[in-house]
Amino acid sequence: MSLKGRTAFVTGAGGGVGEGIALALGKAGANVVVAARRLETGEPVAARIREGGGEAICVQTDVADEQSVFAAIGKTVSTYNGLDILVHNALSGRATDRTPIADAPEDLFDDVVATGSRATFWCVKAALPHLQRGKGRVVLLLAHGGVRGHGSLSIYGVAKGMQRGNLKALTWELGGRGVSINAIVPVALTDGMARDFERRPGEYERQAARSALGYIGKPEEDIGGAAVFFASDAARYVTGQTLFVDGGVYML
Repeated sequence: MSLKGRTAFVTGAGGGVGEGIALALGKAGANVVVAARRLETGEPVAARIREGGGEAICVQTDVADEQSVFAAIGKTVSTYNGLDILVHNALSGRATDRTPIADAPEDLFDDVVATGSRATFWCVKAALPHLQRGKGRVVLLLAHGGVRGHGSLSIYGVAKGMQRGNLKALTWELGGRGVSINAIVPVALTDGMARDFERRPGEYERQAARSALGYIGKPEEDIGGAAVFFASDAARYVTGQTLFVDGGVYML
């Protein structure tokens, strides 16, 4: 599943699942553009890819801002003479606030939807003219909340549900242009989750027990591996699919 010679743009790649995907794509040979809202988080990820022998740059990007997205895609294309892979992973820092709908402020809804569904629109719109020139791939990062719902996470569920609707509609529009689009629903042990587990003895074991495999996935090896698959020629006839990379926590 070599990605040598291809260029990938990964949003929210300054940490967590986005970082893991960026590192995996770099190891597979792709030129990686680490799109992060803050350079201080994104540049170290790009540096890790370069230290491992890969090619990467960091571009400051606010996915909720149309001009910022188009500028970042433009920088990607001018640097690497094209764009082949778009991974939209960025998530509002407020997305998982456990706020009942009766108490949720309007700005929370706007913020979460802006980095989810609206940002999907901007990212695909900016990238499509370049993706359709080759073996274009789009990968969205979704969540369990957008499929089966979670209590007190209704806004997050709405945003992710909207993205899944985007996926289904875009499958047909992009397919006619030779571009595939798929989604990953991950469960991964991010740094933030690990810090939370340190404060809550036994929580890792409780969460790991939800998985049929008995552990929580790793951002690079497990989630990143699925992203590499979708970005590669091995998935050239796969589109419109949602893959749960969660150790069997949820099964359709």
